[in-house]
Amino acid sequence: MRKLSIFSFALLLAGCAYPNSHIDQGAESGLLSFPGTPESAHVILDGQDAGLASTYGGEHALSVKPGTHRVVVTVGGSPLIDKKYYVGAGATVVVQND
Repeated sequence: MRKLSIFSFALLLAGCAYPNSHIDQGAESGLLSFPGTPESAHVILDGQDAGLASTYGGEHALSVKPGTHRVVVTVGGSPLIDKKYYVGAGATVVVQND
């Protein structure tokens, strides 16, 4: 009877273990580039001021985590661009006013 109780208890504990799964896009970040924006344009990334858009044109792009980001580019306080962009790991997304 005691062996049956121990076996039942062990079986009960084994049933408590949930499978663990994790999706990882990798540690590599993505990039946002702002070519052709006015010199005074500011970038607001996910509600945080990221600085002048002209800083992130050409070979010096803005590094971001992979995923969807809201990008607002303002000139003189008025929005020029206000869009959501998906940036994949290792990808460069060009932000332009369409």
